[in-house]
Amino acid sequence: MVNLTPKQENFCIEYLKSGNASDAYRRSYNAKKMSAKVIANRASELLDNGDITVRLEDLKKPVIEKTQLTLERVILENMNVAFFDIRTILDNDGAVKPVNEWPPEAGAAISSIEVLEQYEGSGKDRVFVGYLKKVKLVEKGAALDRLMKHLGGYEQDNKQKGNALQDFYNKISGGSLPIVHDVEGEVIENEITQPVEVKKPARKPMIGAINGRD
Repeated sequence: MVNLTPKQENFCIEYLKSGNASDAYRRSYNAKKMSAKVIANRASELLDNGDITVRLEDLKKPVIEKTQLTLERVILENMNVAFFDIRTILDNDGAVKPVNEWPPEAGAAISSIEVLEQYEGSGKDRVFVGYLKKVKLVEKGAALDRLMKHLGGYEQDNKQKGNALQDFYNKISGGSLPIVHDVEGEVIENEITQPVEVKKPARKPMIGAINGRD
């Protein structure tokens, strides 16, 4: 550890807090009678001091180590979204599995689940026939974009980076996200719509929704 004066040590701490050398100087030295220009020059001289540079690096190390855990978690969440395989939540017949059978990464890749009760007929003749499950996925493109930026994939020119992202997306996803039809034929993007037939006595309509991550 380098030997600094108490004021120099405080300057280092304040500088890391604010990122502003002049403000750090004001909080560490008696600068009431100094002009802004003088303060800026003094602060710049401190930053050019080799001992202070070393001390700043020493102070930043534990912060970097601590925040790296958060960074790794964010990257992992984006990977779970970008590389999520929709087949992991479907059974062999293509039906949506129960939530308790989903893999852990599904929690990051699925933004919401909507369960609708389905009926046939109308009025007194209406009969409950089952549920319609709608599973909405988090948009993969945004997650891939964030990962590409983290990996430096956008350091090429705009045309090259755009093609690289599209090619990469197509490679890992097998093309665009699934587009399916609901029971009435309406196209739903980024969504799985699964009718589930069950036999139960008729009852009043109820709509339930289980929200996942955005």
